[in-house]
Amino acid sequence: MLEAKSLSCVRDERILFSELSFSVQPGDI
Repeated sequence: MLEAKSLSCVRDERILFSELSFSVQPGDI
């Protein structure tokens, strides 16, 4: 299982996304 919480991504001083959370169960992909 993969779980991510409160991810944020900034490029060239622009926020692409913030507070992104998700989880992936085996077999979901």
